[in-house]
Amino acid sequence: MKNSFNSELKDLRNQIDLLDLEICNALAKRFTVVEEIAILKKKYQNNKMSVSRQSKITNRLVNRTLLPKKFVLNLYTIIFEYSIEKQKSLINKK
Repeated sequence: MKNSFNSELKDLRNQIDLLDLEICNALAKRFTVVEEIAILKKKYQNNKMSVSRQSKITNRLVNRTLLPKKFVLNLYTIIFEYSIEKQKSLINKK
């Protein structure tokens, strides 16, 4: 009985490990696009950050996923903060 539990638990944890890797890889891809946006904004001297776009993204995700609204908002607050910091850093880079 205990061996079966440990085996099943190990399998589930392996699934989580793979999903965590997918999440991190997806975020890395997202941040690469954020960098491309910053380069474009710098090229056209447009350093506006779109709060309305952020709101549209979170609303879309809240409505299209099964995740709790509070979780989505908290997660994307962190993602947006990092994205804005990254963009500002690249735009202001001489």
